[in-house]
Amino acid sequence: MSELPSSDRAIRAESHANASDSAEDASSEDVSLLDLLLVLVEKRSLIVRTALVAVLLGSTYAFLASDSYVSTAKLSRESEQSGGGLSQLGGLGALSGGLGINLGTLSGGGMNSAAFQEVLESREVRLSVARDTFWFPDAQKRMTFVEYVDQPAGLLQRIIDAVMRGDDAADTTGTNATAVDGGIRKMTEQEGDAVEMISQLMSSSINQDSGLMTVSVQAGDPVLSAEVASSFIRHLTDRVRELRTAKVRERVAFVESRFQEVGAELNEAEDDLAQFLEQNQNPTTATLKFQEDRLRRQVNFKQQLYSDLRGQLTQARLDLQRQQPVVTVVEKPVPPLQKSGPNRLLFIILSGVVGVLLGCGIAITLTLVQVFRHDKHQQEKLDRLSELLLPISPFSGASSSTEEQRTEEHS
Repeated sequence: MSELPSSDRAIRAESHANASDSAEDASSEDVSLLDLLLVLVEKRSLIVRTALVAVLLGSTYAFLASDSYVSTAKLSRESEQSGGGLSQLGGLGALSGGLGINLGTLSGGGMNSAAFQEVLESREVRLSVARDTFWFPDAQKRMTFVEYVDQPAGLLQRIIDAVMRGDDAADTTGTNATAVDGGIRKMTEQEGDAVEMISQLMSSSINQDSGLMTVSVQAGDPVLSAEVASSFIRHLTDRVRELRTAKVRERVAFVESRFQEVGAELNEAEDDLAQFLEQNQNPTTATLKFQEDRLRRQVNFKQQLYSDLRGQLTQARLDLQRQQPVVTVVEKPVPPLQKSGPNRLLFIILSGVVGVLLGCGIAITLTLVQVFRHDKHQQEKLDRLSELLLPISPFSGASSSTEEQRTEEHS
């Protein structure tokens, strides 16, 4: 039998070596998985204790957490009206031109659904809701949110506030006065807290297909959630009307003031004409006749102007009423029959799962630390990591001994 060339023998030897290495790698992976399973089994008491503690903490929180109820409402904004305004008040354009006035139109400008949502979540609306009166079951009386947040806190709450925000937060007596700086009214601390609480209770969303806006209010009482939702809708309507008709109301107020001025001028012109006629019952001279004609022209002009302004003011008020935006309540908020949270069973189950995972992590970490301590190279890495992370390392003793061994080896 002929001998194989040396190159073929080298290739076969290398193949056998690779095969043996692959087998050893697979064996090491199996051993690693078995070691991991062995660690979890050996530390099962630690894992169980950790899971029990997590379940106990989760159960305590779940049963101490108060029930919550969500009341929802659906709103639709009114479609924009075309035309209208002072441009349709016949004669007012010519009248305003004769007076040197440009009144424009009574259009208040359009607002889309996103703008309605911004108005709903604005500080003005939230502050208005915070100043409304509601029935609070835990306080057993009707009060505003500003008064509710200003109630005396318990001892535990005072300690938490003192730790979280400082000693000044524990005593808020005498801080509920209105602050005014330069004529601008500032929110008090209680009003700020009430607005923050209102913000956490209310949420809104817009359906892009239908354009409907959903307003949701979550509270600890079903009736309170429905009342707060209704308050949001009411103040949203008032605020949108105020914004949409701001310019319109200014123009109508101007026409009204001008109408009153013209009325006073008409009375004065009529008095001048009456006084002239009393003094000159039968004017014969040309000067007196011209003066009489001039006074009569002034009275006629003022009468015509007064009559036009009166009609246009009435029409402007009607047009202003038509321009009032209306927020249509598609679905009114009602007290919910079932609570929305918390889901105590789910919370306890999740707490148990987190406890098991945490216990496994602790068990594996402790085992790795023990292994590293028995491995010289791993111990050196652990000591180096400890030196970098901790100024005073718990492994400082081991580190010093390792350094001594390292010095002896080099020597």
